[in-house]
Amino acid sequence: MHLRICYLLLINSLNTVCWSQTSIEKVLFVGNSYTYFWNLPLQVQLMAEAKGLHLDVYQSTAGGVNLGDHWRGAKNLNTSEIISNGNFDVVILQDHSLRALEHPDSLVYFADLISDHSRLHGAQIMLYETWARQSKPMMQAAISQGYQLAAEEASATVVPVGTAWALSLKSNPSFGLHSADQTHPSTQGSYLTACMFFGTLTGLSPVGLPARLSRKGDKGEQIYFMILTEEEAHYCQTLADKVLREAGLIKP
Repeated sequence: MHLRICYLLLINSLNTVCWSQTSIEKVLFVGNSYTYFWNLPLQVQLMAEAKGLHLDVYQSTAGGVNLGDHWRGAKNLNTSEIISNGNFDVVILQDHSLRALEHPDSLVYFADLISDHSRLHGAQIMLYETWARQSKPMMQAAISQGYQLAAEEASATVVPVGTAWALSLKSNPSFGLHSADQTHPSTQGSYLTACMFFGTLTGLSPVGLPARLSRKGDKGEQIYFMILTEEEAHYCQTLADKVLREAGLIKP
């Protein structure tokens, strides 16, 4: 297991170097409510804009679905067609939060299928490692292992979001990452997750990103999509920076 993890970290590092040399502009998030809560994809795009970078971010999501549902087109999803026609640089895959625990073979199988399909159309692959339920933190080890195995099979890079959440819950349990339902992200949890994706996609540290993410509306008004205190944002940024550096996903 230690050798496998070291191998995967090496693969992550090699992929990161490759991506840092290639212009990533168009990104697709594939997932469910763990992706669309607090409009995570837009947060990542706004973070990039705040640093003067261009990321064109899209999503294919529906509540409660897994990667198999995306592949089969359940709930009127057309993920395969979106990938075929989207000319994406990166496709990010997020499975159902319990899939790695209850059906790990399904996670590996469908992540591999969608990864092959995405690469056929020119995209590189990232896997969105999810987090444990608030009342069951011991779930994280199995979730992380499931995504690592899927990454090995699909030649993908894991974005260790769940690992960052686990570190926060252990070191600062009063910092509320979960919403009231104890599974979906709070605003702080979603911002931390966005920091992890910003760092992985750009190779840059999230430290120094704005605590308020906004853009101008059609009438010139400022529309806010995320508002944290400076202290909350800095905590998320520095935590994400630590985990990303340890995984070799941002520049030294």
